[in-house]
Amino acid sequence: MWLELIGGVLLMIGVATRIVGILFALDMLGAIALVHGSAGFSRQMAALNSYCCSALVLLR
Repeated sequence: MWLELIGGVLLMIGVATRIVGILFALDMLGAIALVHGSAGFSRQMAALNSYCCSALVLLR
């Protein structure tokens, strides 16, 4: 919760974007593996979309 709250604010103001992007990507990988894994790959598109957005922040 704190990562998403504080990390989101940091991304909006443009501070520590690479670090926050890495943390978001790790957070989404954990969500995909632990929470959405049992539902099958095709049903976890929202989590996969969030992971891809976090990866794009890193490439920025």
